[in-house]
Amino acid sequence: MAFIKNFILSKTTQQSHESVTREVNLGEEVRRLMHREDIAEAIEAASPFLLAATVAWPTVWLARGLDWHTKRGKETLPLYIRKTFFVAKGTQLTVLLLGLLYAVSTTPKR
Repeated sequence: MAFIKNFILSKTTQQSHESVTREVNLGEEVRRLMHREDIAEAIEAASPFLLAATVAWPTVWLARGLDWHTKRGKETLPLYIRKTFFVAKGTQLTVLLLGLLYAVSTTPKR
């Protein structure tokens, strides 16, 4: 019987400790993160890649759109649009991953 009483008491004390939560100010955490020097350097290093990724998406769509007349007899338009979407996403993802890799490799270690 003492075992059950101790078990119940231990559960009630655990619940009282779990109910105490720490208030997290997400805005303050983000501000602190963005004002760290290493993060600012990484963003600065990756900025050319961010610009290239922004330009890559419409460039791929424009190039594939201008090339549609050569594929018209072989593919349907919905299939060609779907392929263009995935090619553009792949290009954009590749540029962003290269930028991330460059930023991580050039940023000094702590």
